[in-house]
Amino acid sequence: GICLGMQLLFEDSEEDGGRNPGLGIFRGRVGRLDGPRLLHVGWNAAATTAPDGPVEPGFYYFIHGYAPRPENPSDILAESRFGETVFPAAVGRDRVTGVQFHPEKSGQAGLAFLDGWANNKERLPKEAGSSPSTGKSGPPRATPAVRLIPCLDMDDGRVVKGVRFENLRDAGDPAELARRYVEQGADEICFLDVGATWKSRRTLLEIVARVAGETFIPLTVGGGLRTVEDIREALQAGADKVSLGTAALENPELLQEAAERFGRQCLVVSIDARAKNGGWVATTHGGRRESGRDAVGWAGTAEAAGAGEILLNSIDRDGTGSGYDLDLLGRVRTAVRIPVIASGGGETPAQTWEAVVHGGADAVLLASVLHGGRRTISEFKTFLRKKGVFVR
Repeated sequence: GICLGMQLLFEDSEEDGGRNPGLGIFRGRVGRLDGPRLLHVGWNAAATTAPDGPVEPGFYYFIHGYAPRPENPSDILAESRFGETVFPAAVGRDRVTGVQFHPEKSGQAGLAFLDGWANNKERLPKEAGSSPSTGKSGPPRATPAVRLIPCLDMDDGRVVKGVRFENLRDAGDPAELARRYVEQGADEICFLDVGATWKSRRTLLEIVARVAGETFIPLTVGGGLRTVEDIREALQAGADKVSLGTAALENPELLQEAAERFGRQCLVVSIDARAKNGGWVATTHGGRRESGRDAVGWAGTAEAAGAGEILLNSIDRDGTGSGYDLDLLGRVRTAVRIPVIASGGGETPAQTWEAVVHGGADAVLLASVLHGGRRTISEFKTFLRKKGVFVR
């Protein structure tokens, strides 16, 4: 069982209200996961609690807001930590295994786990009642790792980049760039269709399907998605999450409907904010029109409507290399409990550190600095790691 599939192995769940029955293979209930955010999203470390268990210690990709509480500690094969809350990352007994993380999106570590399971290489405890304390390494003391996310702005099948959403220029082939960034250690890839025409979106989905077939990290797709059917097509093409901007701002009911149908964990609300009169106004249509809505207030409304993450882009900083808008970041971070992704102005590792430490960002988006080959994701992670930031 994977993620929800693992939770279904237990007796019942509190999710969606009431007590929803599960399979009852493991004793225990599934309840809301307490932590620093409403959802546990991103890469986190898992520590084995069974000496011969199937999960190797390492980083895996999680995205959930509920977690099981097993009654029998010997059922727990691995643990992870969300803030100060320890939860099972894997459970198992006899021929049944469940993992809370997504191995299919956890890079080489996840593929190794799936290979072991598919080819009968599982190393489950020899005795179901054996003590989990033997060889236990203990859950990591960390929240999810800070994510570095390359953003591929696309128009009619090519990656483009400009300054403050203007003067777009060709930046390369999206599939080639995606492969390069995965090799450098990207935690996710974000595809945004800035052309947002039907032709451009169809081309984008074809590319996403191709990339999803050869890379095993989460993919986010946005741009021109206006209906639940558009969202469904993007998810079926291989996207793990969708980014909604203008459509969500003009029709918040779309968020509610999509959250009910697909789950809020796959919904990212993109806010293009422009400074105005001492605050920030949320814009639409790629920053070309002002909505009249306060960007910080809209972030809170989007969370209430069903958003799982906020992608916060400063139009004033976009493509300038002048650093992220820390004031804007801090205001939105205070207004919501879901993860916030900083975007717009990132050029140096020091600026990403400021976005995380002083702005409270859970992830940072990078574009021009990577497309131009001025820096690599590895350089950013090395700097952040030396500064004490938890990264994969």
